[in-house]
Amino acid sequence: MKNAKLILTIIAILIAAFVVMTIIGFIILAAKVLFVLAIVLFIATMIRKLSGKSKPRELEEHDSDRELNEAMRQLEEIKRRQLIK
Repeated sequence: MKNAKLILTIIAILIAAFVVMTIIGFIILAAKVLFVLAIVLFIATMIRKLSGKSKPRELEEHDSDRELNEAMRQLEEIKRRQLIK
């Protein structure tokens, strides 16, 4: 009877270890898949940026930057005119 309990305990430990290693394996597999997906998305983003097809929001930001630069240039002109007078 003592040997049977020992054998059952060993089998239970082996099954538990197998379950834990399987779960860890799935977690590692998911991490690998997410990493590959992140690399693919990064490459796609770089290709879009290099080809000049940015997101519409980025284009709006560039437009607002241009507007701000234009406003700053006009302000500098006004300051210069006031200094000349």
